[in-house]
Amino acid sequence: MKKSIFLFPAAAVLAGAFSPYPLSSEVREVKTGVYIVSLDNFDYDRNCFSATFWVWGFLTSEEIKKTYTEGLDFISANSINKDVEGSVSFDRGNLVQQKYKAEIRHTWDMKNYPFIRDILSIDMENLSDISLFRFIPDIEQSGISDSYTNSEWNVDGFSTSVSNHTYNTNYGDRGPGSEGKKYSRLRVNIAISKKSPWITFFKLTASVYLFFLLSLLPFCMNPDTDSRISIPCATLFAVVTNQNIVDSMVPSSTSITLLDSIHSITQIMIVCIIAVLIVTNNLQIQNDLAAKKRGHLYDRKALVTLPVLYTGANIVLLCQYLL
Repeated sequence: MKKSIFLFPAAAVLAGAFSPYPLSSEVREVKTGVYIVSLDNFDYDRNCFSATFWVWGFLTSEEIKKTYTEGLDFISANSINKDVEGSVSFDRGNLVQQKYKAEIRHTWDMKNYPFIRDILSIDMENLSDISLFRFIPDIEQSGISDSYTNSEWNVDGFSTSVSNHTYNTNYGDRGPGSEGKKYSRLRVNIAISKKSPWITFFKLTASVYLFFLLSLLPFCMNPDTDSRISIPCATLFAVVTNQNIVDSMVPSSTSITLLDSIHSITQIMIVCIIAVLIVTNNLQIQNDLAAKKRGHLYDRKALVTLPVLYTGANIVLLCQYLL
């Protein structure tokens, strides 16, 4: 059902005396603008963010003013408070200005963390359908404050657009033509991206890559060294521990993230290193000279092949998640 934070949530579609607005065949078009003051409280667990913004509309009559001010509905708002409302009179009508603070629902996708690009949206409608009310975006004057800054996010773009939205209910209206009513929807899109993603990425993965390099050391050690197996076993445990630490630091996600994939690939490669070392150790302990040479050869090949495969796998993962 279409949600409204105002009284009479289904008033836009009720007929005759049940409508809070006078019925008229005239379509009321209101030029509406939005100016973002701030965006904050990005809550990744609750899937929402907070916004402070101004909304204004130029109204040509008192009848339209009532329709506009009493029927404004913020579709994706968990909560909304009107802090300021004022109006300026002109010869051709009134300019109504309103300042809101709202908590807006938004589904955060952390799969590519920290290489995140996202679009925050604020949607608004009027309780009257498009036969009575339509938004016209004030594109030139809408925007975001130049003084707004965020320590974690860049603002890459801003846009406003209007579309017609159809609901799969008539809200109890039994009148003719009540099915499939459309409502004018004004949408504000703010494009954002994570600041310094590569620095964050290397901070979270540097230890993983270091553990992988340490796990290659046994291939350069004397075959009868006892720690040839214990070193990669220790690095495998360290990678698993590091993944738990990273998971506690970054926003949670229900999908397999880039950081999850890097940790998983590293664990698989270290297990492969352990398997190769077991094979080569068994060859080295034999009295057969040819077997010892094969073991030595396998060590050298693994020292080259496994890092190449690991590097290639990381490049493929980065391309897959970033492109």
